Amino acid sequence: MTATRLLAAPLLIACVLLIPTYAKAAQSYDNCTNFIDSVPATISSQGVWCLRKDVSTGVTSGNAINIQTNNVTIDCNDFKLGGLSAGSASQASGIRADGRQNITVRNCNVRGFYYGILLVGGAGHLVEGNRLDNNLSIGIAASDASNSIVRGNRVYDTGGSPDNSTRSGIYSYGGDAVEVADNIVAGVAGTPGYYNAVVGIIRGNYVSGLNRTSAQITGNSISGLAPTGTGMTAHGFTNTNYGNTAGRILFAGNNLYMTSTVANSVGIKCTYGGVSIRDNNIIGFPTGFDGTCWDDGGNVVH
Repeated sequence: MTATRLLAAPLLIACVLLIPTYAKAAQSYDNCTNFIDSVPATISSQGVWCLRKDVSTGVTSGNAINIQTNNVTIDCNDFKLGGLSAGSASQASGIRADGRQNITVRNCNVRGFYYGILLVGGAGHLVEGNRLDNNLSIGIAASDASNSIVRGNRVYDTGGSPDNSTRSGIYSYGGDAVEVADNIVAGVAGTPGYYNAVVGIIRGNYVSGLNRTSAQITGNSISGLAPTGTGMTAHGFTNTNYGNTAGRILFAGNNLYMTSTVANSVGIKCTYGGVSIRDNNIIGFPTGFDGTCWDDGGNVVH
């Protein structure tokens, strides 16, 4: 290398270091057909509804975003949908749809609601890439919603409502062909003075008119379970069933951690039949798995 090149190299590096850095480019709104600029909001036309700024509400009942038609995508573009100002007694939902088809909720930061995201009935829903924190009872609920997927979400610090309901990061009750995959549930706590069980992920098998329903629950991470009240326990995963029917559930490749041991808590609790468990890593629970689970191997209990 010539002397000229040796002198030029440091000069080039210095120039690069002097180039100003800029903030990350703004989100693209090219796919948005409508915008939600304030809440509460009712969605009554199909399309992609986007946030382009943080929005919040202090309503203590009802819904911040109420979806009343099919084929709707809510894309928050990583902005916040907030309900913390309503306080711990709030019964409001952040995003809700009842009996709708093909609802997608993505890229939302939802905090401070009784239910963060609540999809009841219908089918074909997708909940992905959201961050939920400090919701009071359940982070994400997909109930009686067949052919639905809940994946790649982060659900933090659920709990705090002054009632006796079970706290859960993700709740999937009913519906057939449901997938719950690659989510992080960290921190599910009961409320002191109340009788609160806590569960990372709940699956219910029953759906009207069918004897069995299927679900795959794979690749999730569950930690930070903190029940309160006399006799209360924590379950990393449990299946529950008010219809007394067995399901067809695959619970595989999940990581369940309990850092502070609580007596009688169970990593995987199979209350009804039809739950195949394999290749799960279970740490810190007094009992790794219990009940009517089908142990198909590869489960490691520490």
